[in-house]
Amino acid sequence: LRTSLEQADHGGRPPAFEASARCGDGARFPLELAVATMRLSDGRRYLITVHDVSERKANEQALQVAHDQLEQRVAERTRDLVASNRRLSREIDEHRRTEAELLQTRDELVQAAKLAAIGQLSAGINHEINQPLTAIANYAEAGHSVLEARGEPRDGELPRLIDEIGHQAERAGGCVRKMRAFLGRRRARQAPIDLRPVLEEAVGLMSEEARVQGVSIE
Repeated sequence: LRTSLEQADHGGRPPAFEASARCGDGARFPLELAVATMRLSDGRRYLITVHDVSERKANEQALQVAHDQLEQRVAERTRDLVASNRRLSREIDEHRRTEAELLQTRDELVQAAKLAAIGQLSAGINHEINQPLTAIANYAEAGHSVLEARGEPRDGELPRLIDEIGHQAERAGGCVRKMRAFLGRRRARQAPIDLRPVLEEAVGLMSEEARVQGVSIE
């Protein structure tokens, strides 16, 4: 109060400060005191105005509580939104992975269906081709017999051509047999094997394609 009076004496803005008072029942309540100087003919006087600011303090406190609650709700809502966004992102990623897996599975099923159809078609074609190939090989052998009966030399041009016909027929028949073995349904079993025949058979299946593509297999 003394400081406020001194400020009022120097012509400053009427100062105000907060204080507290006690009710008759002993309860305290907030006050605001404003000090003004009055210069009278008989001397200087001071006007002290006292305001009960209980309602204003209560409103300020309620406003602060509401502000704190609002900040807390905003923070909670923000956390919920962040968690929801993360969960949604995970669900979107999972959906994309599932969609990609479904597309891959569909493509694999289509490819498997194509291979199954080719396998069924090849089985019939191999059966139909194998018979004329066997006949060609038999005719080539019979041609040799006829030439021998006529006394044709074995190393002549015609026997050599007949040999080539028989060789190519046997080669084609071998490819058919390999394809039939490849398409056949056999239960796999584990056992020690010699890899050389397996490699030779694999190379035999791919030899024509390798020749067309200009690939040398060693």
